Formats: sequence, structure tokens, C-alpha cells
Amino acid sequence: VCDSNARFIYVGVDAVGSAHDSRIFNYSTLPSILYNPTRTFEDYFMLGDAAYANPSNLLVPVKNIDGLSKA
Repeated sequence: VCDSNARFIYVGVDAVGSAHDSRIFNYSTLPSILYNPTRTFEDYFMLGDAAYANPSNLLVPVKNIDGLSKA
């Protein structure tokens, strides 16, 4: 995880390279940090790719854009 200045603020190095991104995320300590109700991340956003589910604090690409209406 990098901050807006491209500085690493979290690094997880305990998974093999063939592991799926969301599996690595789920088995890391990062979810317990992010989902801890005593911490607030009002100035932070987590960005993920389409491999991740859509938790409330992780921004991922919109899936199934064909179903969206044009506003």
C-alpha cells in the first residue's frame, strides 16, 4: 500500500507469487487494520483492481457497466 506520495506504508511479503490478489489481501493483516471500527480513514481511499470484492472502503472498477443507465 502506498500513500499519495508513492511511499510504502504497508507491505505484505508472506504469500507466494501465484496466489490470487484478493486471497493475499484477505489473509494479510491489512483487513484487520482497515476494518477496525476504532480507526478512521477519513482522508484515505484504498484502490483495488476488479479481482476484489467491493467492501465499503475499497474502491474497485465498476463491474457490469453495460447495465448502467446514461445520466
